[in-house]
Amino acid sequence: MVKKIIKIGALAAILAFAVLTINLKPINDSTIGENVHRRKLAATTERYVMPYLETRFGELSEPFLKGRDTSFFWNVPKAGGTTVMDYIGTCLDVVVASEVGITENHHADRELRVVQMSNGRNYVNVDTTNPAGISRAVELGFAQSGLADVVVAPLLYEGAFMFSNEHRARMFAMFRHPIVRAGSLFNYFQKSSQEFPFHPEFKSMTIQQYAQSKFVENNFMTRFLAKKPKGPLSQEDVVVAKDIMRYKCLIGLTDHMDESLDRFTRYFGWKVKPGSENVRKCKKKLVPNRNARMHQEVIEGTMVWNLLAESNYYDIQLYAHALDLFEEQRGIPALR
Repeated sequence: MVKKIIKIGALAAILAFAVLTINLKPINDSTIGENVHRRKLAATTERYVMPYLETRFGELSEPFLKGRDTSFFWNVPKAGGTTVMDYIGTCLDVVVASEVGITENHHADRELRVVQMSNGRNYVNVDTTNPAGISRAVELGFAQSGLADVVVAPLLYEGAFMFSNEHRARMFAMFRHPIVRAGSLFNYFQKSSQEFPFHPEFKSMTIQQYAQSKFVENNFMTRFLAKKPKGPLSQEDVVVAKDIMRYKCLIGLTDHMDESLDRFTRYFGWKVKPGSENVRKCKKKLVPNRNARMHQEVIEGTMVWNLLAESNYYDIQLYAHALDLFEEQRGIPALR
């Protein structure tokens, strides 16, 4: 039951992005000031991270302090997030905050607590994946409670409001080539349309039709990182996104899953689950089997590739940046 709820929620969240608007407003939001600063980005080499994200997310260069900091997984669809969460839940002794915490009749709990679900994993009884759930978490004093070791949140800026300068989030994320991810996402939509009929047209759609449809993603990562779900994008938005990645995010790569999981474990100081086997053996059981489903391969130079590249022009730049950062972050003291 828990797995089915997670799958339905994930599919609905992905499909909803096409019409996403940011509904959860920050406290003392200075949107006008941010827009002025955006216009100056092209002429400056200074870093830029929006103020309320700057204060609520810790610097990657600073040591992770348990009791003050909480690891924050920005979950990009079809970039390896399921593997990461399976690893965390199966191999490690951690408490997670995600959409799972309100299942099994915990959505109406009046106090925060850790609950063990039918899958044997421990969760905080909140939903950190949508604005309403995040508002509830804030009201219940989620960050101050220190109950969660890992927060899973697809909405970066909304999720930031759960934290403060005293109780900070520490961001990590998985990155995958945008065109490869688009092919995997299309395959997911096709298979899921048979089980969950959100949009039955996916069942008979070709990948080229998908690439030309209203459902194809348009620079998903850039839009979320730059807080710009609608409207045209520019290189200024890429600057914003790149700065968040450089200064605030521990980078993982789907093509280097094993090393990425090792980095996350070391940086955040996660411990092996009591009574569990060696973490490396546990991880080995998960990593080779995930994302193994066959789907239509998108070949570079084809019309489909070019269509998807056009829709993800800025995300392709971000992925190249993620590759560079993955190499640079080997020099972080906690990972040496």
